[in-house]
Amino acid sequence: MKSNLADDILNTNGRSLDERLNTLSAKYSNLFRDYAPSMFNPVLAGVDTSTQRQFTALKLSDAVNADVVQGYFRDAAKANAQLISTLPTEHIERIRKAAADSPGDMSAMKDILADANGKLDRRATNLAMDQTRKAFTQTATLKAQSTGATKGIWIHSHRGPKHSRPKHVKANGEEFDLAVGLPVGDKGQNVVPGEEINCHCTFKLVIDFGVK
Repeated sequence: MKSNLADDILNTNGRSLDERLNTLSAKYSNLFRDYAPSMFNPVLAGVDTSTQRQFTALKLSDAVNADVVQGYFRDAAKANAQLISTLPTEHIERIRKAAADSPGDMSAMKDILADANGKLDRRATNLAMDQTRKAFTQTATLKAQSTGATKGIWIHSHRGPKHSRPKHVKANGEEFDLAVGLPVGDKGQNVVPGEEINCHCTFKLVIDFGVK
């Protein structure tokens, strides 16, 4: 992305700061929305290939409903573009608040502007990474369900106590319904591995071969 938010704010002369911020909020939201597909669509393609490889190894690839998966990809790409497009608006609101909290004091705004572009890029990247994990889990779940599977085993990521949710650590090895998850969400709600922000947990499929 060639546009520079900090330069645009500082170099747009002849208008009030509030007017500039309103204009730039719309401009950068559109830029980020247009940029999102180039970032996320290749991720979805990679997720599709990676998960399909696993189902091929299990000799279940022919049972996967491709239409269901593609429908999810379309929805995921749209939702991701919407999330990405909100980043500059949130950042500009921080600038607006800094200006309102300290009228006439440019130091607070300069601190924000100093790393405006880098911070936006990092946030967009982190968001894309989190969405990638969600896409992988959701794709694997949809493909599993389309083969008739209903259960999975929660696999904790073991990233260490500093980065782990205690409930997710405790859930490691537990069987769960793919359509329901386990009640280990941050608010006590049911979630599946990889659903919550920065969750690196995964699952392994429980396959019923009909042998008793």
